[in-house]
Parts: sequence; structure tokens; C-alpha cells
Amino acid sequence: MQEYNVMINKIITFIVPGIINKFLIFSLAVLLIFSCGKSQKKVSLTDMVMIPEGPFLVGSSDEEIKKVVRDLGGGELGPDVQWFASERPQHEMNLKSFYIDKYEVTNAQYKEFIQATKRPSPRQWEKGNYPAGQDNYPVVYVSWNDAKAYCDWVGKRLPTEFEWEKAARGTDARIWSWGNTFDMKKCNVEAWEGSGPKPVGSYPDGVSPYSLYDMAGNVWEWTDSWYDAYPGSNYTSPEFGKKFRVLRGGSWYHYNSLGPIGARCASRDRAAPESISYVAGFRCAIGADEIKESK
Repeated sequence: MQEYNVMINKIITFIVPGIINKFLIFSLAVLLIFSCGKSQKKVSLTDMVMIPEGPFLVGSSDEEIKKVVRDLGGGELGPDVQWFASERPQHEMNLKSFYIDKYEVTNAQYKEFIQATKRPSPRQWEKGNYPAGQDNYPVVYVSWNDAKAYCDWVGKRLPTEFEWEKAARGTDARIWSWGNTFDMKKCNVEAWEGSGPKPVGSYPDGVSPYSLYDMAGNVWEWTDSWYDAYPGSNYTSPEFGKKFRVLRGGSWYHYNSLGPIGARCASRDRAAPESISYVAGFRCAIGADEIKESK
């Protein structure tokens, strides 16, 4: 019995601590790896632009709304019109620095994604192929769910609508990405027979203050934000809440003044996350504190 006790004591003294130590070391290693994976994503910053931390103005002021309506031939009109209601009141917001794609995600990029993940292709593609010659066109007929899945796959995410707006207008509260006077030569917003999306980057004179392309027109872009009222707003809508996701930027499919109105930096549209459209695409973003650049 005494020999048995001695043997048990040796096991407790030498073997068990070794097992426990190895287990603890293993557990700590797993925890460290998991923590690093959660705090940082490995992502390429190719064709992304860094938007610096700081404040900017969100939404439209009454003066801006009156100017837009007047300049587009609508005469003198007060700001209380349905089209602009969800953009008010204009308010300041401070954002952390983040990166956002310089261009909208293209057909060629999206094809790599569906080939790797076996996700269904957009409905206008035939046998998994987009229309010939449209490699560099923005992908369309993608839902919010599709856009999010792509962003996840490349280690990024969709921008919030506020990140999108700051990237489009900068810190001077400009109306369109290039300034305060509309110029149809700087964006793709007017519908005509045979018109449609243009290859990304087709309007270099219409870039934003941070040199982002197609922030006005071409295709509406999904954001990560739910459609809801701004702080301090008296406007109510049955569409507010966690029902619809916000789209930004306007598209090629507009007539008359609706194109310039939809292409404003502050303009907001919305759609159900599962919906698809021939005028909706997206671009990706990621917070500066979320990334670890690929080597």
C-alpha cells in the first residue's frame, strides 16, 4: 500500500504537472491565434484608398436642397419634400479611418468569387459567364447578401452608408463627388436607348476628393447600414428599422432631373437584402484597425 502511495505521489508530482502545463501552453496558443484572427483580417489593399479619421457632414441642409431643386429647374421650393426627407437633418459625424475600394466590384472579380465558392451567378450571366467584353463592368443583379458574401470572401466588408458618404464628398459637404454644380459629363446617370453601366473608372473628372471613381451614377451601391431616420429627425416611415439596407450613389437608369438628384453624395435609397436589380452593385471597405496587409 505504501509503494502504491509513493507511485501516486510521483505521478502527481512529475507527470500531471507536465500534462497540465502542456495543456495550458496549447490552450494559450489556440487562444492567441484565435484572438489575432478576430482582431485583424489579412487583406490586400490593392486599389483601395484610405479615408482618414475625422469629422464630416452627413445628409442635406435646407439650403443645399433648395439649391439643387432650383439649379435643376424646379424653381423655388421648400425642403419639406418626400425625396429629401430621409437625408435631414444634416449633422456632423466623426469616423475612424478606413479603407474603401477605388472602384466598384467588377464582373471579372465576382466571377473569381463564384468559381471559388460555387455561389450562383447573377441571373443575366449565361452558364456562369458574364456578357462578352464586360470584364471591367460593375457586377449587377447581386443582392445585399451576395455583396456581403463577396466582401467576406476577400476579407473585407461592406462600407457603412456613412463611410460611403464621407468617401464620396470629403469634408467640405459638397453636393456631388466633384463639387456643387452638376455636370453630366462627369458621371453616368442619364438613361437613353442602348444605355447601361459603363466600365468602372470611365469618368476620371468625376472622382471624389479621395480619388474614388463612380461615386455618382453608374450603379447604386449596397452598404452595410439599415435604412433608418437620422438623429434629430422628425420624419417617420414604415420602411425604417431593420427591414431595408441602404444603397448609395445613384445609377445610369434615370430620366431628366432624377439622375442628378440620385447621384448626390447625400442621396439615400433602400431595398430588401434579398432583392436584386440591374442597377445595383457594390464596393468593399474595411476599417484601418481591422486589417493586416498581405505580404
